[in-house]
Amino acid sequence: MFIASAMRLHPDDLARLHGTNERLKIDNYLEMIGFYAELINATDQN
Repeated sequence: MFIASAMRLHPDDLARLHGTNERLKIDNYLEMIGFYAELINATDQN
């Protein structure tokens, strides 16, 4: 299965998303923040 995401997920991560004891690894969270910051900067028209 392929899921588009702003963070890298391993099969064991999928079970934790939107489930009991939902959580993300800190590294994944920081990478996701960096992705969206770069996306916003890349689309800035100013």
